[in-house]
Amino acid sequence: MSGDSAQLKDAGNAFFRDNKFEEAIAKYSEALDVTSDNVARAVLYSNRAQCLLGLERYSEAGFDAAEALVADVNNHKSWLRLGRAYVGSGFHLKGVLVFEYGARATQDTALAGTLWQAARDAKRQFKAGGGQEPELLVPSAENVARSVQLKDEGNNLVGAQPPDFAAAYAKFSVALVFDPTSAVIHCNRAYCANCTREFDAAEIDARYATQFDKNYAKAWARLGAAKLGQKKMAEAEDAFKRGLKLLDDATPLSPADARLKASIEQSLQDSRNTTRVVSGYAQQMDVTQYPWVLADKVIKLQFNPADKKTWYSSAWVILAAHTDYIQGAAKLYQTQRRGNMAVGMTGAIELLTNGLISDGRAFYADRPDFFERYKQQVVLEVQSGNGFKVTSAPALMQAVKARLQREGGWGGFNVPASLRRSVAVTIRAWFLNAFLREKLVKDFDQSIELYTHIIDFLEMGRKEWAHVPKDQRGTVFELTFLLGVKRNYAECLKARFLANVRMDLPNAELLERIKANADSMLEQAATFDETARVPTVTGINKPSFVLPFIIYPEALAHEELGFYWYRKAKATSTGEIEDIYPPLHKSIEHHAKAAEIFPRDEEMRAEVLWHQLVSMFRCGRPLRETLPVCDDLEQAVKDKQKIWRGSANMDGGRTDKRYQTFVWFAEDARKAVEKGELTLESPAMPDQMNTIIE
Repeated sequence: MSGDSAQLKDAGNAFFRDNKFEEAIAKYSEALDVTSDNVARAVLYSNRAQCLLGLERYSEAGFDAAEALVADVNNHKSWLRLGRAYVGSGFHLKGVLVFEYGARATQDTALAGTLWQAARDAKRQFKAGGGQEPELLVPSAENVARSVQLKDEGNNLVGAQPPDFAAAYAKFSVALVFDPTSAVIHCNRAYCANCTREFDAAEIDARYATQFDKNYAKAWARLGAAKLGQKKMAEAEDAFKRGLKLLDDATPLSPADARLKASIEQSLQDSRNTTRVVSGYAQQMDVTQYPWVLADKVIKLQFNPADKKTWYSSAWVILAAHTDYIQGAAKLYQTQRRGNMAVGMTGAIELLTNGLISDGRAFYADRPDFFERYKQQVVLEVQSGNGFKVTSAPALMQAVKARLQREGGWGGFNVPASLRRSVAVTIRAWFLNAFLREKLVKDFDQSIELYTHIIDFLEMGRKEWAHVPKDQRGTVFELTFLLGVKRNYAECLKARFLANVRMDLPNAELLERIKANADSMLEQAATFDETARVPTVTGINKPSFVLPFIIYPEALAHEELGFYWYRKAKATSTGEIEDIYPPLHKSIEHHAKAAEIFPRDEEMRAEVLWHQLVSMFRCGRPLRETLPVCDDLEQAVKDKQKIWRGSANMDGGRTDKRYQTFVWFAEDARKAVEKGELTLESPAMPDQMNTIIE
């Protein structure tokens, strides 16, 4: 640094100490005009950036911090100042990324501590703000050219032998100051983060890239890799499949895209190989806490149909479902392969289906060979029962009609390879395939397609053979079986929808399918008379049949419609109160109805009450209405502990913490009412509403 430059810098520092930022900026600018030394220029730019931060001129501060890093990437204070410029402008996640990089890069432990704390603070501010960021301004042509130059320098570092991913990450970070809208640069920085195993950072950049260009296949691949690194296999598969779909639609492929496609296909296979075959239950430490074990202690063998308290419990549902499922699994594991043939007992497919169609929560697999054994069993039973080798509802309908014409009847279930048995084993195999694809490999799209074929065939068959007695055509055509399939279909549709939300993918058509399925469930459930809704002491109409196949479909349909209307409110583009309130009110009504129908010890009841409260708070319902629902939620959480405290849906206690937020709110609100700070007509809501995970 020349003498003149050093003197000007010292003068600027003196002004800075006196908080005379404008004067300090002028001196630092003069100093920059008379020095060409990069280290000195980095200090001057960084100091000027600090002054601009003091004046809350955040955009200018960001550019000066970037210039400092261009001059000297080891000026680590500039990462702090760049991050603060981002945060001051409302771009908290961008700030997090540069704070964390600076903390990893610097050898100054005090500065590293400051940077890590700044990153934590920025994350909290981002959540408190509801996860929203301002719109980005279109960069000037000059800034775009500058960013391209820096991007090329970063690419050279990636392509070096050996690659320098950390240095490349720094180059891409500075380039993004000049063009923050570049999907390519965000994607390149995500690649560097993945290569250095900074998967959370990679996810943020990949999401920025897909936000700026939803058709950028490479960005989806980077997101998939980040999710794979985070061990979030379902989300990884979603991202990889999205990237593949874009490449498949972009034929012919360039050599680079062909290599990308091969890479994604391998990554997709890796994600599936990594996916555990074991359900959440198998990871529980205490087997005495399994829902079916607790349910067995709750159920009374004697029940009074006239007294709902003796039978209106989720214990009947899960215990019966588990009993069928575990008996089916036992048969499945007895089947052996001898050469090219599977040898064993049939009937496993029926038992497994009966269990899972009653309650999918009965599923668990504590053996790594479960899926292979299942596939082996399907081959055995399809061959034994002469199942149909077709893949669509119309094709199955055509095949069944052809056999009916040839054979002249359905035959009995005990007749080997009868038409009735062939249809049953085909439909049940389809159902299990759909269920396991969803639960094990999170292949929601294939599962939805299979469920759709099952439902379409059963709906057509119920009309075509309405006159055929049940003991001839079989139980798969009964309305209760169809509603059981639709329950599972509903849950799969919602899982796909929420996966799309995480991936920021279009969802309007899927949302309408959720509503159509729920409407049809309500319409069909309404055909059961009151007699059918009450169990009998003799016959098959035990609580374990009435609840899952007659009561639960109606409750779940209302839950799905509550979900539908809440999502419609969120998707309202105008943001006007008169447009948002009507769907929110419908959401409240349906969730309230679902809570009314579900047994009080059903874990889903607490969930629908929570969602009911979210909608009530969103549309400003008064405490007079929300506090009783908070009380109901508190009691529902206690009630479900009798059976569901070991549920696979407990997610490490995070769900109950969500519930507790509203319980604590109710306690605080009542205290405020007692003090006169609020009234029961006040439309109060929890302070954490902006950070609520819906």
